[in-house]
Amino acid sequence: AGIVGGPPLSYQWQLNGTNIVGATNATLALTVLETNNAGVFRVVVSNLLGTATSAGTTVAVTNSAPIILVPPVSQSVVSVAAIFSVGATGSQPLDYQWQFNGTNIVGATQATLNLADVTAANVGTYRVVVSNAFGTTLSSGAALTQLNSLVLAWGDNSFGETNVPAGLDDAVAIAGGLDFSLALQGNGKVTAWGDNAAGHGHGGLARQGRDSSGAGAYHSLALQSDGTVVAWGNNSFGQTTVPAGLSGVAAIAAGNLHSLAIESNGTVVAWGEGNSGQTNVPAGLNNVVAIAAGGSFSLALQGNGDVSAWGNNGYGQTNVPAGLSSVVGIAAGQNFSLALQANGTMVAWGDNTHGETNVPPGLSNVVAIAGGDTHSLALVNNGSPFIARQPVGTEAYSGGVALLSAGIVGAPPLSYQWQLNGTNIPGATNATLTLAGLPMNNADLFRVAVTNLLGTATSADATVTVVNSAPIILVPPVSQSLVFGANAIFSVGATGSGPLDYQWQFNGTNIAGATQATLHLADVNTNNAGGYGVVVSNAFGTALSLVATLSFTEPTIMVPLKTQTADLGGCVTFSVIAAGLGPFSYEWLMNGAIIVGATQSTLSIDNLQASNATTYSVIVSNAYGGVTNSASLSLVAGPPNDAFVNAIVLTGPSQIVPGSNVNATKEPGEPDHGGNAGGH
Repeated sequence: AGIVGGPPLSYQWQLNGTNIVGATNATLALTVLETNNAGVFRVVVSNLLGTATSAGTTVAVTNSAPIILVPPVSQSVVSVAAIFSVGATGSQPLDYQWQFNGTNIVGATQATLNLADVTAANVGTYRVVVSNAFGTTLSSGAALTQLNSLVLAWGDNSFGETNVPAGLDDAVAIAGGLDFSLALQGNGKVTAWGDNAAGHGHGGLARQGRDSSGAGAYHSLALQSDGTVVAWGNNSFGQTTVPAGLSGVAAIAAGNLHSLAIESNGTVVAWGEGNSGQTNVPAGLNNVVAIAAGGSFSLALQGNGDVSAWGNNGYGQTNVPAGLSSVVGIAAGQNFSLALQANGTMVAWGDNTHGETNVPPGLSNVVAIAGGDTHSLALVNNGSPFIARQPVGTEAYSGGVALLSAGIVGAPPLSYQWQLNGTNIPGATNATLTLAGLPMNNADLFRVAVTNLLGTATSADATVTVVNSAPIILVPPVSQSLVFGANAIFSVGATGSGPLDYQWQFNGTNIAGATQATLHLADVNTNNAGGYGVVVSNAFGTALSLVATLSFTEPTIMVPLKTQTADLGGCVTFSVIAAGLGPFSYEWLMNGAIIVGATQSTLSIDNLQASNATTYSVIVSNAYGGVTNSASLSLVAGPPNDAFVNAIVLTGPSQIVPGSNVNATKEPGEPDHGGNAGGH
């Protein structure tokens, strides 16, 4: 009731004119109503000034069987959890029993039914029986269907680019553009949504096999079947000027103003605008199986599942998360990066201004990813095997080794079977295929079939071309400058048809027994100084490396000079110990001036005077150079030393005796006496 009055106010609720025990609040709650709760309710309100009684209100209590207010709703899911719920009323308590295809589900006795990790076995009709003491009500049926795939999108939605259209339950590939999105369906149909002001094309969308096209901000790339690249569009930074001789390309990608390509040997080539370092491919990057180009940065995925990133890092887009591994796919937006892991989860980092890196919580069974300008896309399936990254063909040298891998996602356990020209390879049942001792002049097609309980997926063919080649020196030996007695190690990196033979040479002469890719020299001395090269040979030719020089360094100071403090009139000794290839020569300096005749490892100075308090240096040299070491000397006034040798005591008032002033000192300001300079 609405009560006004001076406080304090007290309340007493009544049923049919009788006080209800404990009902002394401004409101009256009636729970678990029974028929004896029916009647007329009123409230009496009192304060110090009087009492007021409300009008009566009638509460009627009836018995009712359950009434379904909100029935369960049909759902279509991929493999994520499904949740059915019902809203019901009626006389309490209400009991619930969920059914699947007309059969009770054991333990499903709540108003909500949770199904985790939906599989084909969960597909069917769900309904719930709600009952109480007065009857039973059966809900309408809700159908649960499982989709082959599901496209999800998040981030900037200014043009509807994250409003995924209905009906994409068989998508096999996705792509993101500036402010639009694309999906390729299993029947070959492409669906687009978002901004259509410019009539956007496919934006690099491909179903299977290696990438065949790439779209930058103002330029386009195309990969032809012969492994060459064609480019057109804006060329203000040379982004469409394909490097001369580029061939055997396995994949391409286009950023705003730069272009990327993977060569058949697993290395990356970049060209175009590089002001942010996006074309500075990291040294030593190899075994690359996938690339992605962001606005002004680049990503590369290696066959071992590691990701490398370089270029503009204004939003942390090249800060690959620590511990990121087992990656099977990568994608890049304007200023953010995406990675798909083998367990079907995805990781995002970089700019999150529009929520583009906010991966939906619990997202799993992801099989493909894509980045638009400021939005992200994910393709989810039902856990059946999916080739997220096709194996990349390669060119290998006869007698050598080739490594093939594919990026596979799917519900475990997964089984693998590699095939050669369509025929199973015995024992080739791992996620990667290592081909060793490749035969001469051979070109074969390899693919992998992956199976789990939900189905089988077969990759596209990857061509392994075997060629014969004379040795090629990739990493020549490097010159070294060492200290005397150190160990020297020279090595060479070479490729070509195997097997490769090595012969090291010293000053053009073969070194007996030095027939490995690495040469070890222990405890080197002057006899080892000179030029070292290696001849690498195979059945198809010979290659001679550049010559690396072994030389020795200037001396190393092992025990340096020490700063010292000495007494006026006293003496001091400086000493230095050097290591390296001798002989050593020494040259001492006082305050930068050469001390004539001071050519030993020690310098001694007697009868120190005030002018000796300065800096002393020594230059230690050998045939390869010199090194300088310095220290300072400070002087203090010492006590007089009048300890005469064979002292004679004078006994008379006048006596002349011979004496000696050995070890005597003259006090400051004291004159010489009788020609005995230094004592008295």
